[in-house]
Amino acid sequence: MASDQPQSPRRSSRAERQLWTSYFLGAMSGVALALLAVQLYDRLSPDVLLYKEVRKLVQDHFVDELDSDKLVDDALFGMVSQLDPYSRYYPADELSRLNRETSGTFTGIGVVFKAPSSEFRVLYPTPGSPSIGKIHVGDRLVSLDGDLLSDFEAGELQERVRTSDGDPLVFGIEARDGELREESLTPARVIDPTVRHATILDEELGIAYCALTAFSHETPTEFDDAIEFLKERGMRALILDLRDNPGGILVSAVAIANRFIPEGTLVSTRSRNSSHAFKAQPEQATLLGLPLVLLVDGGSASASEVLTGAIQDHRVGAIVGSPTYGKGMVQALQPYGDRAVVKLTTSVYTTPANRQIDRHYSSECGVGLDPDLEVSIGGSEREAIHARLAQFSPPQELVPELELWEQQEGLALLPAWPVDVQREAALALFRGQVGAPPQ
Repeated sequence: MASDQPQSPRRSSRAERQLWTSYFLGAMSGVALALLAVQLYDRLSPDVLLYKEVRKLVQDHFVDELDSDKLVDDALFGMVSQLDPYSRYYPADELSRLNRETSGTFTGIGVVFKAPSSEFRVLYPTPGSPSIGKIHVGDRLVSLDGDLLSDFEAGELQERVRTSDGDPLVFGIEARDGELREESLTPARVIDPTVRHATILDEELGIAYCALTAFSHETPTEFDDAIEFLKERGMRALILDLRDNPGGILVSAVAIANRFIPEGTLVSTRSRNSSHAFKAQPEQATLLGLPLVLLVDGGSASASEVLTGAIQDHRVGAIVGSPTYGKGMVQALQPYGDRAVVKLTTSVYTTPANRQIDRHYSSECGVGLDPDLEVSIGGSEREAIHARLAQFSPPQELVPELELWEQQEGLALLPAWPVDVQREAALALFRGQVGAPPQ
């Protein structure tokens, strides 16, 4: 019910005072915040103020509409990339590739496609992947959750697998004999192999061959597994191929060097404020005394050169090929949430004999590492070798099925190794035709 009685003068006065008090406090708070903003702006360093002013100029007056996030990414990329040839800023859309390179794993179903991959014809499933037992040599993936793969854009299959969030995917599959079926696969963590082509080249002498294409966090485990595989097949000497290996995780290269070196320094690093020597652990020298040859070339860089320098300085193996690239700097990865990662050069490394090999660090330094036995090759031969190194070799147990597929359809699924005088020179060393590797 509404009242017709006038309000008390005392109550009206109190309400007005409360109103004016709130207004005054609000006004003072706004003034304080404005003064604080001015003070903070004044305290910004001149270079930050310049960046803000230029960014505002560009945002307000550039002829086209701009994405603010891209402006920030471009500015940070420019700042970091101008420091040296190795530092880099990675925006959000490049993080999955960076994580795959460094972790050595990715989310997938684990199949290797026959070229061209757009046909989705499976060469073989990879060991330990969700595809084992469900996808077979020669299968063709036809559909994904009812959508025809022939309608997919390039990279769409990988993206849908990667973003599945652990949900099962239903693939329509056509076998080599034409039979159709469906299989449900749940994408999982799959190793992206950095250790490839493990095989025996000379069964009589037990000369084994293994190629390392990069160094991820998984590489030491991959390497140990490959060594066990080669030991079971009679390995008594090893050719370890580091050609066209751009490097990667420092500690992985150190771990593999330690397999052959029982004591002493493996590599030393020096940053602006400190230094550190990575020492061999005797219990980790599981391949001590194994005759060893490393193959290197101008594509062998960074962590590859850490391993090469340790083997060469400790004289536990021979280096064959051509001079390495010459990257003697170490980078650290600094993540900024899911927004970006900065790869920043933080230290320089030297080999156990205190050799500094970086081509960009000082004009007084040498460039790369020279092999003990230099074997030159032509550009076309080198390209063919690098292309073969980048490919995968199938699991040995699947080779007979791949050979049968080759015979049935007249295909060349298992390419022969290209002409390779560097690898032949390494074999010749073990066979005593040029000389034995140092012991």
